[in-house]
Amino acid sequence: MRSVVFLGLLVAGGCTGDTPQRCNCGNGNKPNTEDSGGVDSDSGTDSEAPPEPEVSINELMADNETAYSPDGANWPDWIELYNAGPGAVELAGWSIIDGAEEPEPYVLPAGLTIAEGGFLLLFADATTDGGAHLPFSLRSTGEELLLFNPEGRRVDWVDFGDQLQDISAARAVDGSDKDGWIYVPGGSPGRSNQ
Repeated sequence: MRSVVFLGLLVAGGCTGDTPQRCNCGNGNKPNTEDSGGVDSDSGTDSEAPPEPEVSINELMADNETAYSPDGANWPDWIELYNAGPGAVELAGWSIIDGAEEPEPYVLPAGLTIAEGGFLLLFADATTDGGAHLPFSLRSTGEELLLFNPEGRRVDWVDFGDQLQDISAARAVDGSDKDGWIYVPGGSPGRSNQ
């Protein structure tokens, strides 16, 4: 499990920035992909399972006042997911939790797909309009976000602290903890953080 203490006065794992107080982030419970499988000794066939999609929470804005509007009229908080591959990922059955005291996972509906190397915005606008809308909003004072695959295994999480208006918290390298997280004035919704 990767985990990075990030953003704030602590600088660990290449984390940068000084706006929010804390942010622990990481891809939790991802399988070890360094073991390449091999040949099944009974059948002589390749027993390697196909690689699991690498979907992660890539960026978030918890205090969106004027930075980004999907329709020119509303300014919802947002969460950006990134798919490092392999292949496109249909998100039906994936779920996200916003870290409330007794969180109920919100199961993403059919019709949300992320292309390999692509981004998808989820709007935390506390509506139940379906699609890319989430029935909760983000707390600008901080909270935890957890992302689960359809099998119920946590694949990513972010624990962020105080956020400033119209500044996003974003992975410095899309989909990776390699260089930690950065702050992006105005955010970079739907595009690379680099």
